Amino acid sequence: VLHVSRNGLGECLNDEPEISLYKDRDVLPGVVYDAEQQCHMFRPNSTLCEFGKENICEMLLCQVSPTNCETKEEPAADGTKCGENKWCYRKKCVQAGQRPEAINGGWGKWGDFTECSRSCGGGVQIATRQCDNPVPQHRGRYCIGERKKIKICNVDPCPPGSPSFREIQCRDHNDKPFQGKLHQWKAYFKQ
Repeated sequence: VLHVSRNGLGECLNDEPEISLYKDRDVLPGVVYDAEQQCHMFRPNSTLCEFGKENICEMLLCQVSPTNCETKEEPAADGTKCGENKWCYRKKCVQAGQRPEAINGGWGKWGDFTECSRSCGGGVQIATRQCDNPVPQHRGRYCIGERKKIKICNVDPCPPGSPSFREIQCRDHNDKPFQGKLHQWKAYFKQ
């Protein structure tokens, strides 16, 4: 999936389906199910808690008994009324009908290359960047392109008698218990 999205081959994943099973797919769920109905889904016979109504877009509180309000630590559904001519959208109370536009992601700066993975015999250095300038929001597209750069380093042969890379990898596991015991790991070379 990452390969597809990195190379711009997954644009079709952003396409809206041509055939919809729902007639009003653009209607937000909070318009269809008001806060009271959302509380009924939370627990039958519960109602919207009077305490906490002002923060309904951040957390829906439902009264489950005369003296007890509970929450699932979730906001009211997008489209839930939160004031006069206002509704909840992405945990904020905004003017009814308003939906922020999609923001496509952009690449941040490349980080520094890591230290070379080997001191001799050929290693690699890796630099990465994040899709955070800006972060995609509101159904915006993820960044297209490479997230990692790799370059080869320290390609000179190791001095004679130096342990091979495979031997070093094995030795690095000598201090890690396996099946409750420490082992001396040795590289295996088929002859």
